Amino acid sequence: MSNTASVEAESRPLHARWERLRTEAVWTPEVRAFAKKADLAVLYFETISDSPSWLQDAAFVEMKLVQEAKLGRKTEKTMYVKFAGFIGTGHRDDLREVTGDYSWKEYSREPANLYRPTRGSWLLYLYPNQATHAHSILMSVAANSALEFRVRLDYHTSPVLAERGLHGDVLTVEARKGKRRLGFDLDTQCTRHNSARFGF
Repeated sequence: MSNTASVEAESRPLHARWERLRTEAVWTPEVRAFAKKADLAVLYFETISDSPSWLQDAAFVEMKLVQEAKLGRKTEKTMYVKFAGFIGTGHRDDLREVTGDYSWKEYSREPANLYRPTRGSWLLYLYPNQATHAHSILMSVAANSALEFRVRLDYHTSPVLAERGLHGDVLTVEARKGKRRLGFDLDTQCTRHNSARFGF
């Protein structure tokens, strides 16, 4: 057996499993009830090695929900759930100047300046009972909706941020139930391209 055939045989199930997650991984009533009391959520993204060329940003997403130990709860509780997701392409720090009626600076779109992490994690502080942004969104998602999480690198980067060497990255969630489809920005990180950035 050749190495190529062996790799294909092992990797094909990854993409098939990701496709199944897109439709079968749902926000169950049990997960929603646990998330309602969770203090934080950590989302771990990892791209799929055998994705077709048009799905190079496809990723597995493992969500870890944590109910921390506190007064009235002696031990920490955790729940793990898997979903399908994506890691978008962002930019590194090289700038280019755009001129016309107005001029501004933005991150260069040259291939060497593109940022394509293959994995990374995103931390969400939920603070139950405080009506925080991320917690409110997750609680507004209807039970049994299919979820997809997407990291959109530089999605909120403006010329002002670029001139100061900052990147506005966004975590989004899309929920589908029947014919209804909703999308939300769950969280935004504004950071330099260093170890604080997603996937660095």
